[in-house]
Amino acid sequence: MPKAQLESTLNSLWIEKWEQATQKVTALAEALPEEKFESQLVAGARAPGEVLRHIAFWSQYLAAKLRG
Repeated sequence: MPKAQLESTLNSLWIEKWEQATQKVTALAEALPEEKFESQLVAGARAPGEVLRHIAFWSQYLAAKLRG
């Protein structure tokens, strides 16, 4: 397989996986009642809102790095 075709295939796979992960995180956030976002559901664990902010920060960071 030529390098350009391989890169295109890999990019398509990464985009597909990124979109799947985004849909799953979005579905989880939408399923959680708003009043639970800042509640620590398990002792010693982050609150769901903290986890979602963490995901959002690193997603923006990665997107910025990929754009150059």
